[in-house]
Amino acid sequence: MNLPQDKRLRQLCEAVLADPTRNETLEDWARDTGASPRTVARLFRQQLECSFTQWRQQVVLAHAVSLAARNWPIQRIAAELDYSPSAFSAMVRRTVGMPPAQFFGMHAQNV
Repeated sequence: MNLPQDKRLRQLCEAVLADPTRNETLEDWARDTGASPRTVARLFRQQLECSFTQWRQQVVLAHAVSLAARNWPIQRIAAELDYSPSAFSAMVRRTVGMPPAQFFGMHAQNV
């Protein structure tokens, strides 16, 4: 996963990568870096070409794939990532266009 050049944004991204289960708002993460939420949102668009929410979902999905590779059931993965099973399923469908079982099944074959 590419990391940004801006020191504040890099710090935020590294913190999210270190703990993808930490479910906080952009405002919370921005406060930790000393930048305004508006600045952080702008930096995400400029340097990573996506929103904070889109980027964080990619991190969460990457973590979910690693858990699925360890044969964790989807419900346990959802709970680990602080999602209800239905919210997790909806997020996966919205992000990758397929249900979790199909998406994680594809990745399990490639591990």
